[in-house]
Amino acid sequence: MECRIVVDESLPSDQIILNCKCIDETVKRIEELILEATNLNIICYKDHRSYYLRFDEILYYEAIQNDTYAHSSDKSYKTRHHLCQLEKTLPKNFIRISKSAIVNINHVHSIGHSSDSSNVLNFNGSDKIVYISRRYAKSLKQSLERGRNYEK
Repeated sequence: MECRIVVDESLPSDQIILNCKCIDETVKRIEELILEATNLNIICYKDHRSYYLRFDEILYYEAIQNDTYAHSSDKSYKTRHHLCQLEKTLPKNFIRISKSAIVNINHVHSIGHSSDSSNVLNFNGSDKIVYISRRYAKSLKQSLERGRNYEK
C-alpha cells in the first residue's frame, strides 16, 4: 500500500481521497479512522449496512455484554469501539454516567428518580432513558451546570 500527501493550495477545502483496487477490511478501517479523526462522523452498523452518524446526532453510547451501541433519538446502531476507547476520543460534551454508558449532554432534557431511587436521565425529543450511577452523578451535574456545546 502506498501513502502520499499532495498539497494543493487551490482547493477550497481539504479533501481526503482513498484510491484502492478493492474495498477490503484495511480500506474500511482507514476510512473509519479518517472520519473519526476529523470529528465529522462515526461509522455504525445495523442490518448489514454501514451508517455514518454525526456526533451531534448521538444521544448516548451503551455497552451491553461485549457490544457497544450508539443511540440516536429513534434508532440504535452497533459500533466497533469499546466505551473506554470512545471516552478518550469523543468531544467533551460526551460524559461517562455509568460503567455501561456515555451521554451527549447537549441532548439531556432532565434528571429524575425512578421508583427504586435510581437517578434516571431523559433526552430531548426521545422516549429513551439511561440510568446514572451514583459514582458519576456529581460529575454529570457539574458538566451540565458548566454549560453545553463546548468543544474538545
